[in-house]
Amino acid sequence: MINKNVLIKSIIIFLFLCSTILGIIGFAYSKTKKQVDNGFYLNGENDIILEYGDKYEEAGFIANINNKSLTRNVQIDSNVNINKVGDYQIKYTLSYKSYKKTLIRNIRVADHTFPTLNINCDVNQYISVNGKMQDCKITANDNYDKDITDRIIVDSNLNTKKVGDYKVTYTVSDSSTNKVSKTINVHVRKKFDITYVKVSISKQKLEYYQNNKLVLSTPITSGRNNYTKTGNFKVINKARNTTLKGADYESFVQYWMGYGGGYGLHDASWRRRFGTKDYNIYGSHGCINMPTNAAKKLYNMIEIGTPIYIKK
Repeated sequence: MINKNVLIKSIIIFLFLCSTILGIIGFAYSKTKKQVDNGFYLNGENDIILEYGDKYEEAGFIANINNKSLTRNVQIDSNVNINKVGDYQIKYTLSYKSYKKTLIRNIRVADHTFPTLNINCDVNQYISVNGKMQDCKITANDNYDKDITDRIIVDSNLNTKKVGDYKVTYTVSDSSTNKVSKTINVHVRKKFDITYVKVSISKQKLEYYQNNKLVLSTPITSGRNNYTKTGNFKVINKARNTTLKGADYESFVQYWMGYGGGYGLHDASWRRRFGTKDYNIYGSHGCINMPTNAAKKLYNMIEIGTPIYIKK
């Protein structure tokens, strides 16, 4: 007859052995399963955003089950086109005995580069009432869409009939909705508020501005002994090929632009030098003497009524 205590101990030992064996089997199974599930994975990121124009570098994968490399058992299928914006996939399929699994890497080729908007004129313009803006050539180019000039949209509140400050805005977007805008500021003014002549006696220089833009700069010779009056004047007449006469002189000039009661801007072909400090000794009788070429250019541009501002 079996001792009861011995029987109980035997049962306990049997159960312990069973649990141990089952644990070992379970561990081995779980380890094998882990190797199968985790031995096939992608290197790098599963989701990649690739900027258009950049190269794609394949990070590869690991296919290793039970310490056996199965790289050759992996088939790769890809529809990636790095030259075209879009969403793509690379599929990695491992087939090994009864095991088959597919991993996917998502590739997005994106364009985040803004277009280039070119404006080849002044972005800060002054025009007279009823005048016109400068002729501007506006072009747009994109790294992906190339020439997109025809996509430019213009938004403007310009009213050339009324003095004021206005904006003309050019906007362009590429196919990836990257948008850029540029604005031309247009200042509408009365004509002779922005077109005028400035004369500096101390610098012996004349400057002529049209629409607040310097279009002519030239050295001059003003009057000796402060004969040239300072102040604000305007052109009151113009004449070609006339003779200037005074008590002690008679001078032929080709381009005369009169102001201030007998004074004028004119050429002085008899002078060899302009812009020098010896005007106090060898200066004019009060007129503003100019080189002939400069006087010709100014004569052909200036209008009667144009302001002349003369300062020391």
